[in-house]
Amino acid sequence: MKRIIISTLLLMLMTQVSIGQTLKTYSGLYEGGQATYTYYEDENGGRVKHGKFTYNKSDKGVGVERGMNIPYTKILSASGNYKNGVKDGMWTYEDKTDGGKIKFAGFSAIINYVNGRMEGTLVHEGAMFQMKNNRITGPVKKTRKTLNEDWTLSGQFDDDGFPDGNWKKGYKLNGNLYVDTEKYVHGLLVAKQTQNVSTGKITRHEFPDVNPQDYVAAYNPAKDSTIVGELICKEKIYYEQGENNESSIDRLPEFFGAEIRSIAEKIKNESGFGSEQEKYEGIPFKKIVIVDKMETQDEDIIYTMVEKMPEFPGGMFQLLKYITKNLKASDQESDIRGRVIVRFVVNRDGSISGAKIVRGIDPTYYDKEVLRLVNSMPRWIPGQQNGKNVRVQYTLPIRIDFQ
Repeated sequence: MKRIIISTLLLMLMTQVSIGQTLKTYSGLYEGGQATYTYYEDENGGRVKHGKFTYNKSDKGVGVERGMNIPYTKILSASGNYKNGVKDGMWTYEDKTDGGKIKFAGFSAIINYVNGRMEGTLVHEGAMFQMKNNRITGPVKKTRKTLNEDWTLSGQFDDDGFPDGNWKKGYKLNGNLYVDTEKYVHGLLVAKQTQNVSTGKITRHEFPDVNPQDYVAAYNPAKDSTIVGELICKEKIYYEQGENNESSIDRLPEFFGAEIRSIAEKIKNESGFGSEQEKYEGIPFKKIVIVDKMETQDEDIIYTMVEKMPEFPGGMFQLLKYITKNLKASDQESDIRGRVIVRFVVNRDGSISGAKIVRGIDPTYYDKEVLRLVNSMPRWIPGQQNGKNVRVQYTLPIRIDFQ
């Protein structure tokens, strides 16, 4: 029993030392409204809030709605707890305007803090987020159905706040249903596509320079760089909002980040809300940065035959479909028929270069059209020799026979 009493007394003394002196209470005018809070004084006599804080402000005014003067009352309120000058525990905020029968847009939020940082639940307009160290974590979902919008957006953040796994947005556009899908691996976008659910058509996003899935497959956390083909790559962490003009609010995870950011900015900018520590860390993303290129002796060699020849994505059948769909007939009536033979190089990254007509049938239109078609092809699966991607010359006959 004595040990318990002694421990309790020591705890009380430590608490007394930590806050410097006995708590005092202020109640009165505060930032244009009324506030009540407890505090202690630091060595300079400044107040350090510690304990419960409440704030209320009410202003009356007259607004104009549809040509009518509408009296209204604007009410601000905030309440929560401070711990040695920083927010701790659950805080509630409200900014509403009461115009009687006229409804005005308002603001309300409930946020949990741990030692001044958003940690735990955040509730805003019926949506609940889980926060960790000022970042969003866990699954999120939002649906919006208005006269002009009808969509659902869902995904998840990992424990460090990076978007992770599949993110999807389902919506209606021009009488069809669509689903946008982005796949992330700890903040790195590795795949992106749009599917017209109504027709079944899928449009995939092409990544320049480095295929992120190849990067992820080769990534080794024990090394400071990753080799993809001949490219030496690293990851760079960035935030969508504001860094080097990278901002793109249309990115699916950043939609939620913009919402959290607007909440934090609202609290920070509103007098009386107790906004000393209010900030939002943002959503961290990753991108692949090429830092160097490996030099190879056979870098400029163009092969005509290799162990594994280059291939159009999906094989010969898909190549024929691509040609049939994208080769455009001449607007001029013509009985020109025959084969155009085109030769080009499939580079180590699958890109096409050096296309030229070996045998043509119509230099005024169809020869040029074949070159346009080849130069606009998606990246091929590159050829390989001794297990390495190499440049390969490829000859392709294309038959012209429009009825």
